[in-house]
Amino acid sequence: MNKFKFEAGIKALSVSFCSGLSDEEMQDVLKVYYKTLCDEKMNDDIFNETVQKLIRTWTPEFGKKFPTIKDLLNTAGLSVESISEKAHGAIRKAIMAVGAYEPLSLGKEHRHAVAHETIRRMGGWPTVCQNGIQEWDRNKERFLRIYSELYFQKVENKHLLCLSDNKNIEYSKQLVSKNI
Repeated sequence: MNKFKFEAGIKALSVSFCSGLSDEEMQDVLKVYYKTLCDEKMNDDIFNETVQKLIRTWTPEFGKKFPTIKDLLNTAGLSVESISEKAHGAIRKAIMAVGAYEPLSLGKEHRHAVAHETIRRMGGWPTVCQNGIQEWDRNKERFLRIYSELYFQKVENKHLLCLSDNKNIEYSKQLVSKNI
């Protein structure tokens, strides 16, 4: 993220919400916010959209005159809660599209590894598929809780196996040949 654009966005929030921070306090805020948001992979475009959205929609609360980092992440859709909700929806679609007889790999990023491990802890891919969509929707809170707990842990990214050993072997060979 471009530091100058970031500072301009934070200053726009400061003006909009009259934070009353001194220049020294503002510099401390800039450092903490910048490091955290960069660690969360927020880019310039997402940050600018988030600032504009917060200026339009965020309301100060008692004791909270300036948007927190969590407010920024929630608005940008980058909080653990937002990511876990998206993962739940993606897996719901995969249950209908892929099914228990096909292995599943959602991707290589950490959030995908967390989703894979969450499904394993819920009984594995075949069990999740065989339980069906209604059961998946009923277990949403359980999925979100497990996903949130695992999100800040190191988890190994292994694709999800299905009911067919032949398909699992074939799929594993494809992943190895693609270096996934």
